[in-house]
Amino acid sequence: MNPPLDQHFDVRTALVIWLLVQFSFGVLELIMASTRRDTPLLLMTSLSALITGVSTLLLALRGLIPDALSIGVANGLYWLGLSMLWTGMRLFSRRPVHLWLIWLPALAIALAFTFVPAIAGDFRIRVQISCYSLALITGVTALDLIGDQRREPLVARHIVLLAVLVSTFALLGQGVLASVVGPSATSLRGVPRVQQASAILLVVVTMLWHIGLLLMISERLQNRLLLLAERDGLTGVLNRAGFERLGQRQVERCHRSGSASTVLMMDLDYFKQVNDRYGHDIGDQMLRLFVQTVRGLLRPGDLFGRYGGEEFCVLLPATVAADAVVIGERLRECFERVSLPVDQERSLSTTVTIGVYTVPGHDRSLASAMKIADAALYVGKRRGRNCVVLA
Repeated sequence: MNPPLDQHFDVRTALVIWLLVQFSFGVLELIMASTRRDTPLLLMTSLSALITGVSTLLLALRGLIPDALSIGVANGLYWLGLSMLWTGMRLFSRRPVHLWLIWLPALAIALAFTFVPAIAGDFRIRVQISCYSLALITGVTALDLIGDQRREPLVARHIVLLAVLVSTFALLGQGVLASVVGPSATSLRGVPRVQQASAILLVVVTMLWHIGLLLMISERLQNRLLLLAERDGLTGVLNRAGFERLGQRQVERCHRSGSASTVLMMDLDYFKQVNDRYGHDIGDQMLRLFVQTVRGLLRPGDLFGRYGGEEFCVLLPATVAADAVVIGERLRECFERVSLPVDQERSLSTTVTIGVYTVPGHDRSLASAMKIADAALYVGKRRGRNCVVLA
């Protein structure tokens, strides 16, 4: 008759499995980090996985190697590895990093677990200190992740947050269990089924943590590529595709709320003559000057894009026609007053013509609104330019 599972499965078995998982992710992430030097999170997570893997190996060898290594050094290294993971995520989110928070607590734990008799000689206290201190750093990591999600929403960050929260509560639970049940709760000699479940959960959470981090990096890269694909390389504003995609979303949002939105189509006057007379470099500078002027007058939430050549477009959400005309006049007047130095003696200025069309609350087509505003723009061109025309 085969012995029950409890007699086969102990913590050392779980540690070996956990060790393989950590080293696998560590090597994989280290290889990826060598090709992506602009992503410090990869390097930090790979070092974290390798360091915690060494810590796990020392823990698995408990009883076969000196206690100073399997207890003091192992616990210090584990803190070091986890704090490096926390630091990597702070670097990923461009938060400040304090290096002493990485090595100083790790050193303190290693020394205390080795040389302080009240701690080194009491298994229960060591487990409590280890679990509660690690729960502290995972708890801080969870708070950072919640704050980061508000600033930069990433779907994959939810996976990491889930893994971190599960780790935090598991560590707190382990610490409480050690204080209530005692050394048998975490002994290497054998574990009850609840401890088997904890060991399996530890492996799953570790995999979720690292997979989530890799997905976070991939998602940010995809977002950057999308941003580059929808940005005008010369001026930095949305290009036509980006404006149409985001603008349509905004128009539909206004449609659902029953509010109007207004489109401004803007075209720089006599821009071809600027290019022909002064060259394309001056023409490019004039376009950037126009963008700078318009950006300084728009509100948060307004969309601004380059439609093509010297033609630009603005979407003003929740804005009625009368207010849009006022904004258009302000843009026209401000740009009329600015000038671009050509050389030490000459400066260049030009004007802009603007067509305005308000999308009714019951309508949801940005494309048709832009056509109507563009038609109003060319009415303004025929009237003599440097004016705002409401369709």
